[in-house]
Amino acid sequence: MRQPSPKTVVLVVCVLTLVVGVSASLLRLDGLQASNRVWEFLPTVAAGVVLAITMTLVNTGLRWGRWHFLTRRIGIRLHTRDSLLVYVATLPGIMTPFCVGELARAVLVGKKYARHRLDIVLLWPLERATDLFVLAAFGSLVWRSATPIIVFGSIWLAVLVAVSTLYRGTHLRQCTSPLPCTVLLVSTILAWLMPGLALWGILALLRDPLSFPSTLGTFSSGTILGSLMGLPLGTGVTGASMITQMTGQRIQPTAAVLGTVAWRAGTAWFAVALGVIVAVRYRQWLLSFWRSPPARDHFDEIADEYQDQIPEHVRDRLLGRKIGTMQRRVNGNGQSNRRLGLDLGCGQGWYACEMAKLGYDVVAIDLSRSQVGRAQRYVDQQRVPVRFATASALKLPFSDASFDFAYAINMMHHVLPKRTQRELLDEVVRVLKPGGVFFLHEINITNPLFRVYMSYLFPLLRTIDEGTEQWIRPAILPPVQRANWLEEIDYLTFLPDFLPNTLVRRLTGFERLLEHSRLRSWSAHYMARLVKEQ
Repeated sequence: MRQPSPKTVVLVVCVLTLVVGVSASLLRLDGLQASNRVWEFLPTVAAGVVLAITMTLVNTGLRWGRWHFLTRRIGIRLHTRDSLLVYVATLPGIMTPFCVGELARAVLVGKKYARHRLDIVLLWPLERATDLFVLAAFGSLVWRSATPIIVFGSIWLAVLVAVSTLYRGTHLRQCTSPLPCTVLLVSTILAWLMPGLALWGILALLRDPLSFPSTLGTFSSGTILGSLMGLPLGTGVTGASMITQMTGQRIQPTAAVLGTVAWRAGTAWFAVALGVIVAVRYRQWLLSFWRSPPARDHFDEIADEYQDQIPEHVRDRLLGRKIGTMQRRVNGNGQSNRRLGLDLGCGQGWYACEMAKLGYDVVAIDLSRSQVGRAQRYVDQQRVPVRFATASALKLPFSDASFDFAYAINMMHHVLPKRTQRELLDEVVRVLKPGGVFFLHEINITNPLFRVYMSYLFPLLRTIDEGTEQWIRPAILPPVQRANWLEEIDYLTFLPDFLPNTLVRRLTGFERLLEHSRLRSWSAHYMARLVKEQ
């Protein structure tokens, strides 16, 4: 007899669970005294489902951000898009007893990062213990007792202690320091507020509202009971518990049942459906990811679309600001423009072309052959002399002391790991003349909001970055032999890249004011100068 495939088993389990859940809901509806009027509420229920789906998307995004943050802390530099797909595709794992199916993430990621396999497995009890702790805190709003908080808080602390003491050889200890624990708790609280908001809004739509604290406690206590029973999605327990609690708080049975049905449809059922759709749609990619696909040159892949990744008005504004800042520093002592410079990671040649227009002799290199080809065509159109080469910045094809200055525009954070960044800086110093200057242009992640944007959102919105970048803080520049960083840092721009041009023009004056204020160290970009010893 032919054995069913794993995909068939997963689909059958999902369908059976959903059938049981829907059947239980229909039985509840059929038992209502006002069952003949249920269809009158259909538009309201549909609106409630849409509201719940919206909140579920936010909840999923926050919980994915939590997981992505924790994986980065233990040393796994997943591409942001890959990380999101892995997380969403394994959402059907919540249908398994006690949600152990979520460990499928460890299977997908563990083969690619074998030395972190135990770390990935241990992330699951850490996340689950945090979920239960936060839900217990919410549930206490209706239980009127601190016992659940004490019990589940003790479990959470026990997991943290176990990770810190019993598994000292793992990288997961990086997740038990104050900052990761704070991020873990805050993200979990925000994530689980979303289903509470959904239920609160649904009851308001049904014109039988419940106070938000009571709503929060109702869904949390029902969710905990369903989880502790180990049933897929808490079927038959979570919904029944919520309905009982709501009717006990004088919510009409019709509103309680319809509200629960809409809430369950837009939260748990939608999450499972979303996961199944993503898993089926990207099954070939997931299989390829599990098999550890061959390394690819990211910038060769995106060469054709690279120019369109950043709006033209943003690109031109950054180009002018950064070129102007470098020119001012290069010619600060009244020296001639006829100096030889090296553009590291030149991309499509925009900066090399502008420097050449100012009279500098420029040699530009990039590891991507496709990018160099496009850069050459660009400077040919502009009719400026720039020499290009396809080469690695870690092994520059130039003699010692060849250049008066060098620069890298938002390139260094793509060099992994950090020790390789130091090797690159040593190589740059080798080709600089004594007293030569290296201009490091980088993204400034001093502002935590900007760091979140660049690490979690920007790689999803644009293909330039992948979410694996190693950022360099202006306050912690890497030490370099035979060269010294100057103390003065140039901080540039505050406006995000998604603002329209009309708004950018209006805010330019305010931005310049910020660049000269005490808040300048929280800018979006910075330029640091490394000077080679004489």
